[in-house]
Amino acid sequence: NAVKEYIVPMGFDYILPTGTAMQNAKSVMFGKDLYRDSGHASDYGRLIAGYTWFCKLTGKDIKECKIGPFHYEDMLDQAARLLKKPVELTQQQKDILVESVENALKTPFEMTPSQYTK
Repeated sequence: NAVKEYIVPMGFDYILPTGTAMQNAKSVMFGKDLYRDSGHASDYGRLIAGYTWFCKLTGKDIKECKIGPFHYEDMLDQAARLLKKPVELTQQQKDILVESVENALKTPFEMTPSQYTK
């Protein structure tokens, strides 16, 4: 709500719905695994944030992106370059990542219920 009230009226070219993507994923599967502590994203959280930025800024569809496992040298987005080890994802984690980012880009100011369950 703060972004809608204070940031949107300022007329920025992009609003990056990273928080929405994180909340979409958090409510379904990753939960506290999205964060290393109360304020820093985990490897999974950084992937979701990075893909949200990448897709919003480039206009690419996340389904066209290769999704893990990755090494930081191979990544397109800056968040994942910070990783020092591979990020292994199950197929369900990949599907939830894609869904969370897509839903955040479609409806950036509201959490979208997932087709997946905990």
